[in-house]
Amino acid sequence: VEVLAAPQADALRLLHEGRVQLALVFERPSLDGREGFEEVGSEVLVAVMAPSHPVLQATQGGSLLREQHLTTTRQIVVASRDLAQTDPRFVFARHHWRTDNHLAALGLIEAGLGWGWQPRALVQPRIAAGSLVEMPFENLSNGVALWVDVVWSKERPLGLGARRFVALMEGATAPGAQA
Repeated sequence: VEVLAAPQADALRLLHEGRVQLALVFERPSLDGREGFEEVGSEVLVAVMAPSHPVLQATQGGSLLREQHLTTTRQIVVASRDLAQTDPRFVFARHHWRTDNHLAALGLIEAGLGWGWQPRALVQPRIAAGSLVEMPFENLSNGVALWVDVVWSKERPLGLGARRFVALMEGATAPGAQA
């Protein structure tokens, strides 16, 4: 068993190249006929930044952020190493830095170098500790709910371990299943 961490575009590329048997990814904007998948959960991505970030410091008078703060403040984006691969659903800022790793992105965001979309489950302990805040918006909600899918290639048969993993994931998400 080899477990790899990769941005979504890279994980799907590895899947279609036959390098991996399964990819755990957020819902894709469109279906790919080469893929089979099972919905296994959901996650909410939230826009976060360090409480010391100058944008938040400038709004301490009680005013909330607006969409222009997303577009004009540096964004830290988790994206493919291929510069042509960027999910337009999550790149808002005119100026952004890229990393292929959520933990690296969190470090940059916590250092006050920009804002970013991160899974709420990942950032919740940092929010509770005060090292991150969910960006407070005046004219939009902060949160994008996405389904999480386990995906496989229909062009290659799954091995025994991959089949068992998919079956376990199906069982874990079935109505009435205990986590």
